[in-house]
Amino acid sequence: MPAVLLTGPPACGKTSAMLRLLAMLQSPPAPAPPPLRSSSHSAPLPPLPPWNVQFRPGLRVQACLGRTNEAAPTLHGFVTREERDGRGRRTGFSLLDIRSGAEMRMASLHEEEPGRAWPTVGRYVVNVPGMEESMRTGLSIADEVEGGGGGGGGGGGVVLVDEIGKMELLSKTFSSKMRRILTRSLEGDDLFTVATIADKGGGLIEEAKRMGGVELIRLTTENREEVPAILAQKILQWNTTRTVSGRGAGAAGAAGSGGGGGGGRKHRVRIASFGYKHRSEEEILK
Repeated sequence: MPAVLLTGPPACGKTSAMLRLLAMLQSPPAPAPPPLRSSSHSAPLPPLPPWNVQFRPGLRVQACLGRTNEAAPTLHGFVTREERDGRGRRTGFSLLDIRSGAEMRMASLHEEEPGRAWPTVGRYVVNVPGMEESMRTGLSIADEVEGGGGGGGGGGGVVLVDEIGKMELLSKTFSSKMRRILTRSLEGDDLFTVATIADKGGGLIEEAKRMGGVELIRLTTENREEVPAILAQKILQWNTTRTVSGRGAGAAGAAGSGGGGGGGRKHRVRIASFGYKHRSEEEILK
């Protein structure tokens, strides 16, 4: 199954691309029901009212018809955002847990954390204890048994990680969980992982890029706007196929165990295409 790494030099737009992808996956519009046709007239009947869909972080999308909009995947992971002061000077970085919405300060300037015995990366001291705790919850999908969750296609879902970088690799919990997530994405059938990754570095940075089956995309000023939309389309198609396949297997089992006379009920599945509504970084993070 897919594992995609987005790389490039500093300021190439990796975090912005990940935030756009997150916005697209959190807010896919519900498929509009097709217009009904009268049995005695060729003209279509008035279209049905749009589905009343509510989106809540970390949950699958519930439609008013009592069914699940299975094109909306379950999301896991975290994104990173810069912290700046009133003068626009960058003062640190925060981690935002996609599933819970919890946020913690991952790194601060040296002068803002005097006396802290934390590791340093460049001008910043890194809150490794806080990061360890955040990774245990934000990447808890790494500890789940493959296919063990609920839903049409079993457990799993989509893992978004920003980023696999020098600060994050100071966390042993992050390194071990990220290895398991990437391996499960490549060898299993229930995870689709997209992660930004540092342009240079050793350890897991180099190891992940060399994993067989990983798709490595180098972001540039020319492609950084279109890459999130392409990935979102791939993810929604993958998730729809996965859930339809899971439902199909369940329907086949039910039909096989049912009684004879008249056969089982036919099931028709319609796969819709989706558009996207762009949201700003501020709207995503608030």
